[in-house]
Amino acid sequence: MTAISFIISLIVLVWGYSTLWARWTEGQIGLGLHIEEERVTEGEPATLVLTLENRSWLPIPWLELSQDMPKGVAVEVDDEWQDGIVYRTFLLPRQRLHRRYRIKSTRGPHKFDRAEVTYGEGLGLKDLFEFIYSDGTFTVRPRLLNEQELAIPLPELIGEKSILRWYAEDTSRMLGTRSYQMGDPYKHIHWAATARTGQLMVKQFETTSETDFLVLINGQFFNPFWSGTKRKVVDLQCRLAATLFAYAEREGYTYGLYSNASWTGLGGLTVAPDRSPLHFEAMMTALAGLISRASSPFAEHLMGLRGRMKPGSTVVLMTAYWDAEIALAIEHLRGEGHHLVLIAFGDFGTRLNGLSPAVPVIPYQLDAEEDVAELEDDEGAEDDQAKRQQQATRLEAAAAEETQPTEQRGRGA
Repeated sequence: MTAISFIISLIVLVWGYSTLWARWTEGQIGLGLHIEEERVTEGEPATLVLTLENRSWLPIPWLELSQDMPKGVAVEVDDEWQDGIVYRTFLLPRQRLHRRYRIKSTRGPHKFDRAEVTYGEGLGLKDLFEFIYSDGTFTVRPRLLNEQELAIPLPELIGEKSILRWYAEDTSRMLGTRSYQMGDPYKHIHWAATARTGQLMVKQFETTSETDFLVLINGQFFNPFWSGTKRKVVDLQCRLAATLFAYAEREGYTYGLYSNASWTGLGGLTVAPDRSPLHFEAMMTALAGLISRASSPFAEHLMGLRGRMKPGSTVVLMTAYWDAEIALAIEHLRGEGHHLVLIAFGDFGTRLNGLSPAVPVIPYQLDAEEDVAELEDDEGAEDDQAKRQQQATRLEAAAAEETQPTEQRGRGA
């Protein structure tokens, strides 16, 4: 009887420990994911710090963590680049451990998805499974293009030959007053000085010798604008824009950025022209957060910029899509006196219907991988893409039928 009682007591003890262990450890595992570097550039290795924590007062004899990487992020595991982490370990009571991994990622904002955790008490009676959310996010800046990749002469594009320079009055910098002369605008009359002197006096301003340099990125690739995107093309546009801004920063230009592509889900992107010491970092952060999804048609975005840019600004437009509305909007901007340069991504540079010959066009060829379209995650986009594929299939079938010899078509009939 003593042996039986001992066995029963042991079974009850083991069962009770397993039950209490499951109750006290469930939901007590914490996960943290963050990037060690303050700034991350696409293509360059960074350090991912994974933190696991046991918040309970009981040990976790075994644990398996499965964490997928965001799209476009690769992690180095056992000297191989993979798309996820599978990590097995144990945790002592109230223990916290850190593990570091090297990662490489594409440009843009990235967010870690939930992790899957399986763990047990070591006796095989209670195995628990749960999802853990880390809320880990990071943003990757675009890299700068080298001379071989750029294939565009920067001094010719945004240097002395392209940025129009003249001596004009800057109304924000008043120098003094002078007597009114025929042709002076009435809005410049200094009424206080006129009252003191008894004759019309006008304000005199300091002069400025340069205009703004602006980059406009088109995130639209199809009509309607929301039906799809080309993420690799947007990444390439951001790299080119970053390279242009780096050159403008070195030359001391005032530069800004506009885009109809979404920025962290809050609509289009606007960075006002500036040349303060921190402006380049702000510009790189803006390009890093640009999402490969159009928030509005590019033509509508261009029309919204009318009257908002300093007269005579040098504007570089980057686009891989063209329609008549875009051509009309460009003509409106050209009519305001801006100097426009168009960079056409893809092979449509010779089919820019409606574009004035006065607008220089720089073709930028794409490889097959960059030109792949990606659908948005909504039913409307999927339906629209399905219709395009069905139409393309019908056209290919019709073309194949037309190319058959006459006799063969006759025998088939």
